[in-house]
Amino acid sequence: MDEDIRYIPDEILEARKAELLSLDDPKTRKLLGWE
Repeated sequence: MDEDIRYIPDEILEARKAELLSLDDPKTRKLLGWE
């Protein structure tokens, strides 16, 4: 049963990865006011 709790659906992992990649994008950083 613990397995289910720890398991993160691929969609969420992919979304997180896309999010992290977009943070590497200078345009995104400007948008967030990081630059």
